[in-house]
This record gives sequence, C-alpha cells and structure tokens, in this order.
Amino acid sequence: MKLTLIFFLVGITILSAQADSVVWKHYGRGGIVIADTSSGGLGYYRINRRSETVFRDLRFFAFGLKNDAFIYIRYKSSDKYKTNSKFYRYTTTSYRKNTRAGVDLQYHFNQGFGIFLKEYKNGLMNLKKYSSGLVNLEIGHAYDMSNYLNETRKTSYVKTAVYWDHD
Repeated sequence: MKLTLIFFLVGITILSAQADSVVWKHYGRGGIVIADTSSGGLGYYRINRRSETVFRDLRFFAFGLKNDAFIYIRYKSSDKYKTNSKFYRYTTTSYRKNTRAGVDLQYHFNQGFGIFLKEYKNGLMNLKKYSSGLVNLEIGHAYDMSNYLNETRKTSYVKTAVYWDHD
C-alpha cells in the first residue's frame, strides 16, 4: 500500500511536468527525536519546481520512535491564470499516519483559488528572479477523512489561508 502510494505521487509529479521549467530543486534533512522517555530518528525531503506560472511541490516527513511513527506526504500544484497573473488555482493532497495518536491513515484534499496581494524584495520565496517577497490569500473547499482505514465519517469545509513571506 505504501509503495503504491509513493509510486502514484511520483507519477503525478512526472506527468504534471511543464515545458517552461524542467529544473526541480530538492531539499533533505535528517535528525534525532527525543520525546518523553523514547528516542528515534526523523527525515524530511522536499522536491519542488517553480516558474513564472507554475508551482509544484512534493514533501515527505517522517519520524520514528521506539513504538510510534508519524508519516506525512503532501503534494501541492498551483498554476497562475494567463489572463491575470495575480490570480492562481491550486490543489493540495496529503496523507498522514500517526500511530502515537491512533490514526492509521488521514486523507486531506483541498482545492481553490488564490491571489497575490503584494510582492516586495525582502522575502524567502523566489517566484520571480528579482522580486522575492509575497503576501497571498487562498480560499478553497477542503475535504478529509480523519481515519481513512477505520471510519467512514467525512468532513467537508471551506478553508482559507493568508501567507506572508518575509526574511
């Protein structure tokens, strides 16, 4: 099941490749986790691609303790509208497993629209070569299942977010 999910997400990433950018950047981290009286390790890996009109981002995060594990996989895809580049659409899908909290598999899907409210020079993101700071607003429809393998209860709601990127 896990291997199938990973191949599925990697396949989506490959199929969503755009001709305007084939350069993917990747980041990785590892470390040691100490919680209560147990210890273990953690890992983080992110691969993303940005251009003037496209943003693709795939993230993996996991930690393992003596008897517990947390795994998080998230994929976000955003495209600016060609008629007005201040607006964009996005889709986010994530899976989470947390044995410490008793969640076998949580599924989350979010889809909506966003707007870039302000661009300035003192930010960390680099969507344009010379302008790096952003303030943007997103609103969309979200859907999740709290414990996908053990429950049939679904949750649907409106989700909003404001992001401010400042160095």
